[in-house]
Amino acid sequence: MMKTAVEDPLSAPIPIVVYEKPTTEADATFNTEAFSDEARALNTELPAEGSGFRTIELFPRIVRCHGWLDFDTNLLFNLDRRVRISVIPRGKTINKHLRMFEPDQVHHAIVYEFVEDGGNDENTVRDVAAFLHMIGFSYDGAPLTTNWRNGVLVDHSDIVHPGGSGWRESHYKLTDYPLALVRGES
Repeated sequence: MMKTAVEDPLSAPIPIVVYEKPTTEADATFNTEAFSDEARALNTELPAEGSGFRTIELFPRIVRCHGWLDFDTNLLFNLDRRVRISVIPRGKTINKHLRMFEPDQVHHAIVYEFVEDGGNDENTVRDVAAFLHMIGFSYDGAPLTTNWRNGVLVDHSDIVHPGGSGWRESHYKLTDYPLALVRGES
């Protein structure tokens, strides 16, 4: 939704104004909310140079979300047995309840674009990580190398928005986690 706000031609004349170097939860929240129509209506002027604010005009490459999909499990159970065994996940017990795919069920899924495996360019990862920090996101725990492909963060569970579960001001720092991952450091 944030990327759409930046790229929406109808909203283009109304700037998205954020703190350039956010450090607190209030700064992060302000920057995240700056993408909303309500915040944009309040910030109709471009920030002055050196004011500590900047305008967001471009959004870095992120994985594209195609939306929700209802998924009928019969599609899986009608596959050839050898294929079915490899694609249906095993059951898992959660709070003493066995959770598993069975025939005649409908599940919901969020569908994202597929990003090919490939090397991560340090500069690209650095730029995306800095941008995500600037707009209010922090890391929850340690990110995984496998969550970045070709300079694209493909698993957004690595990042948390302000107010989200796991977002802490003490973790809200411009970190080199993603760069260490790209370099193969622990």
